[in-house]
Amino acid sequence: MNSFLEFNARLISVLLHPVICPAFAISFFCPESPEKLVWILGALFILCLLPLAASWIYFKSEGIEEIFLVDIKDRKIPFYFNFAAIFLFFLFLVFMEELQAFPAQFLFIYALVNLFAFAVTLGLKFKISLHLLGWGSLAGIAAVMGLEMQVNLLFLATSLYWARLHLNSHSHSELLVGYASGFVISVGAGLIIF
Repeated sequence: MNSFLEFNARLISVLLHPVICPAFAISFFCPESPEKLVWILGALFILCLLPLAASWIYFKSEGIEEIFLVDIKDRKIPFYFNFAAIFLFFLFLVFMEELQAFPAQFLFIYALVNLFAFAVTLGLKFKISLHLLGWGSLAGIAAVMGLEMQVNLLFLATSLYWARLHLNSHSHSELLVGYASGFVISVGAGLIIF
């Protein structure tokens, strides 16, 4: 494998990791307000750093064989870490009394919970791409909210698709199912809420 291409594929996979999707969503989908930085930092800490730290500790205690979660069985406990983090983030927003602050939050939380519930049930039987599940959900939220950033999100998703495929992390079907699932579930959640 070409080392330059492999380096770029790994870089794209890390920079577009699904745990940053919530902070990205808040950054670009929520209206400007004094609380926005608190929401972004809360999302980064609760939805990104806590699950990554928990997965790392679980890896170091030999609960999973590889930190990159290549094997389907290694994904189970980190899924639960992410689900718990979503619940903690919801409690953070309730504690901050910010649930009414912007209309996208209900869609955002609802879509996240449903995406991870879907990923847990399907992902343990079929290794869907969680990277593309996350970015597909962002595209779905953008579509429901009428934001004109689908082309940018599609470019990022296409880059990520190439990277994951180049690294042999997923097959074409696993990548397509991940993106389509994220998009359809987010659009469905948006249609229910709005």
